[in-house]
Amino acid sequence: MERMDLSDNRGPTIIAVGYSTWAVAIATLVLRLASRKVRGVKLGIEDWLILASIPFSLVHVVFFASYGVQNGFGKHVLANKIDSVRNCAFALFIGEVCYIWTLCLVKLSILAFYWRTFGIEKSIRIPIIAIGVITLVWAVGVFLTSMFRCRPVRANWEQYNLVHPMPKSEYVCDVERFHLYYGSGIPSIVTDFAVVVLPTPYIWKLQLPKSQKIAISGILLVGLFVTAVSIVRLKMLLVIQSKNLDVTWNAVDAIIWQLVEPNVSIMCACVVFIKPILGKLGEAVNLSKLSLLTSFVSSNMSKGQSTTSAASANRWYASGQDTENISMNDRPATYMADENILPYRPEPGYNRSSVELQSLATKPKQFPN
Repeated sequence: MERMDLSDNRGPTIIAVGYSTWAVAIATLVLRLASRKVRGVKLGIEDWLILASIPFSLVHVVFFASYGVQNGFGKHVLANKIDSVRNCAFALFIGEVCYIWTLCLVKLSILAFYWRTFGIEKSIRIPIIAIGVITLVWAVGVFLTSMFRCRPVRANWEQYNLVHPMPKSEYVCDVERFHLYYGSGIPSIVTDFAVVVLPTPYIWKLQLPKSQKIAISGILLVGLFVTAVSIVRLKMLLVIQSKNLDVTWNAVDAIIWQLVEPNVSIMCACVVFIKPILGKLGEAVNLSKLSLLTSFVSSNMSKGQSTTSAASANRWYASGQDTENISMNDRPATYMADENILPYRPEPGYNRSSVELQSLATKPKQFPN
């Protein structure tokens, strides 16, 4: 039997991954909406669908990274309170439901964008409709199965209540959790892949420079990462099934990947829209840098001019030249800066050769005669 350290705690990792990926997803969504405003484009159905996914994604993160961690996720089951398994089962139940609808709405948003962009091509309409219908049917089917896998619904978590156990005679579970994982995971992986590769041939028909076509294709293909995450998540869920004794500890990797997948899906759905606002931000940054550079150069030029002018004036006064006969063209720059400055007039009887011009910080020094 594998030894366990009851002080182990991976809860902070769950919190960090959950909220950081969600924050980045929200940031990309804000940039997407800002880009719409910059271009003067009204929100379309694809925008409303992605907005509808946000409440589900937030609840998903809260129940896994806050409620679940507070009740034992990330710790060994023997180090948790006696009701931790029941509470974690409830978190898994709510999280699974929100996970399903987040992914469904994100995929439908991407398909709506494809329809708006490539809908003029009749050959892409049927695949868009087919993938959309499959995605919606998948979401409804997995949602209903998750909800009513055990009846009554509360049996999904109350059967794990060690304080007040729910008698087996009071509930029934028709679907094995192992089968539910396969039934929800495999169709999701297939539709992920289909959504990513579907528009690639049509991008090359757009009237755009080749470099932009390559860039757009590359951005869309980033969605393959979501497919990879789905595969890893499914694998981790199956690991839980085979190591279910220490479920609050063994579930950590699956929880992390389940948090990552919907949030990265939102990012991938938004990143293709954010170029206009990034361009505006880039212009603002460049203007700011130019302003700072101009101020810096002007400041240094002013300092250099002031230093040169002062040194020139000092040399003139120390040399004993008669400043009254200096023409405007021959005067130091300090005179040229303001014509109202009066010329230097030595006091009567002043002996120029007896004093060395020094800084104001020191007193004049008398030379011996």
